[in-house]
Amino acid sequence: MSNQPISEADKELIERYLLKRLKKGEAEQVATRMTEEAFAREVKWQQQFLDVVKSQSQQDIKKELQQMENKLQGASATESPARSLRPFWLLAAAVLLILVSLWFFYPRTPTTDDLFAMYYQPYPNELVKVERSTPKISAQQQTFIHYQSEEFEAALEGFDQWLIDSPQSDARFYKAITLMSLDRTTEAIPILESIAAQQGHRFRQAAKWYSALAYLQTDQAAKAKVLLEQLSAAPKGSFNRKAAKELLAKLMEGNQ
Repeated sequence: MSNQPISEADKELIERYLLKRLKKGEAEQVATRMTEEAFAREVKWQQQFLDVVKSQSQQDIKKELQQMENKLQGASATESPARSLRPFWLLAAAVLLILVSLWFFYPRTPTTDDLFAMYYQPYPNELVKVERSTPKISAQQQTFIHYQSEEFEAALEGFDQWLIDSPQSDARFYKAITLMSLDRTTEAIPILESIAAQQGHRFRQAAKWYSALAYLQTDQAAKAKVLLEQLSAAPKGSFNRKAAKELLAKLMEGNQ
């Protein structure tokens, strides 16, 4: 494993990874780099610090930092010189504490990437009943086992084969969601647009929602607004009507 020092670019990549703001192709890059000892260690430290910020109120953060400092002091004798630079690390922590405080008083306008990360989650399986205890599992069931386990590369292979056999299957919708989960959103958009244009399609409203999110991730906020307005105007009880109203309001507030 590599012990090369972590660069600023590495730290920014890790930050995007932990905040779920990775750019296209960066998920594979992180997966590869996680085999490096220094990179994996940095991810662990940043994750621990983020966990503190998320789980504690502002009044508790200083106390938590002091406890973390005590742990560092206790472990300094066995750690490498590079990790025992406590003053620098605590200075960085103090800066982050200030930034967190400023966030509460002067929250920044979320970007379209922020909004995507806030609202995106894969659509639940409504197509195939999956029971792992079944003695013989079909190829379609196995595909959804991968999908539900977030093994999206394997799921995509399954959906591709499925659609060779049944090109117009509703598996097209789940293939699009799988592509989005793999950060291949530009490939998902044409599929979602096609489904959203089909009157009476069981996933039409859901396709509009995911199309709107896809547009946000690809810097097409104007197109996203059109679809969100349609979803917001849908009858009460329609798919993600409330979420569409919230997201549309956030876009309007930020003049996205």
